[in-house]
Amino acid sequence: MLNINAHIDTESKWLLRNNSDVIFLTETSLAWGSALQPLAETTQHCAEYNDSPFGMALYSHLPLKSCEVRYTTDNDIYPYIRAQLQNGLVVYGIHPPPPITATLVEERNNQLQALATMIKQEKNNVIVLGDMNISAFSPVFRDFIQAADVHLTSPRARPTWLPALLSIDHALVRQSDKVVATGSYSWYGSDHKAIWISYVP
Repeated sequence: MLNINAHIDTESKWLLRNNSDVIFLTETSLAWGSALQPLAETTQHCAEYNDSPFGMALYSHLPLKSCEVRYTTDNDIYPYIRAQLQNGLVVYGIHPPPPITATLVEERNNQLQALATMIKQEKNNVIVLGDMNISAFSPVFRDFIQAADVHLTSPRARPTWLPALLSIDHALVRQSDKVVATGSYSWYGSDHKAIWISYVP
């Protein structure tokens, strides 16, 4: 998702037709919030819409116990979402800052470290989704998934970010044997590919 996506009308209609049980979006601007109001009306959801790269939203066609936009300690800029389905599955939606300056690298790594601690402590099965702004080959990413006790579900070399053809959008799970299939959609209107995962809770 891109907050300046020029194809909001077409892409929002595609999302309304999408039959995914749970949809997590990053970079949800105020315009996206308006365009996706019909989806909000037919799902349980939580969201933060703002005209920055750090809006996000989660929509669920399955019953939810909870859905909250949260912030890690000492951070009020980069949110994450924690939702729990009625079946107990916990879903995290995350979007750490991009590593374009030394300060942002430190903030990204700090957020990943804080999130890993929380995810590790979850007693139920967990899925972690998002534009994580980190390559699947990064040692920091390997440390994150190890600390969080989750597993990567897609090929490390599958490109999801167009400018550099890097894999930085990931779906991570606690139990990899419950993954049926994974894949990605097109680049249409965005510099990121949307990814999908079929998972048996």
